[in-house]
Amino acid sequence: MKTLSRMIPALLFVLVSFVYPLDDRLKKADQFYKSGQSSETIALLKEVLADNPSDAEACWRMARVYCDAGDRKTEKADKLATYQTAMGYAEKAKTSSPTLAEAWYWYAVSMGRVGQTKGMLNAMSLAVPVRDAFLKTVELNPRHIGALFGLGMWYKEVPGVAGGDMEKSISYFNKILAVDPIYTEVYVRLGEIYIKRGEYATARTCLEKCLAVTVPTYPAAFASNDKPRAQKLLAQIEGK
Repeated sequence: MKTLSRMIPALLFVLVSFVYPLDDRLKKADQFYKSGQSSETIALLKEVLADNPSDAEACWRMARVYCDAGDRKTEKADKLATYQTAMGYAEKAKTSSPTLAEAWYWYAVSMGRVGQTKGMLNAMSLAVPVRDAFLKTVELNPRHIGALFGLGMWYKEVPGVAGGDMEKSISYFNKILAVDPIYTEVYVRLGEIYIKRGEYATARTCLEKCLAVTVPTYPAAFASNDKPRAQKLLAQIEGK
């Protein structure tokens, strides 16, 4: 027992020495990702996975970068293969760490991309698993903006007979605004819902709130999509 007690500090030192470099590599991978350096991101994450193939933190980050890469592909076959690669990494992440919210989130995103790329029937067949993965993400992290947005869009776009529900969509979008009131796309999506329901005054309020944001969460998306979309919708309901 005395020998074991003398060994514990040394063992702890070895473990700590191993863990911190791994954390540093993941942080560096995040920096690469944020600056758009996808090749460097993948290379560094593969380095981490070479040391530990089931590292959940590295796996969900791989799913994220491959989802982005799939979005940039132009050929259907290339997009599908890339999204399937992302889904494989996300599935490995959630299997390795079932309580990791990001693993479930990127599993939902990548699965949804696979379904959309394959076509409408496949998208509908995967709709419930995608929703459930988003729900699991929110269960693990109730303030997960991505998953809340995913659920808002899910209940907005899926037909009512298949589980769509505008009230639930509104609820999820409002949860986002409670956390991030300058997420401008949410106001646009709410505006679309209220226009569809014929609630033009409420729609107008949402769209005007979008345009009133001066420092949006996603400036590029606001300038290229949210602002012009809000302006277009306001013009459509003028006088109503």
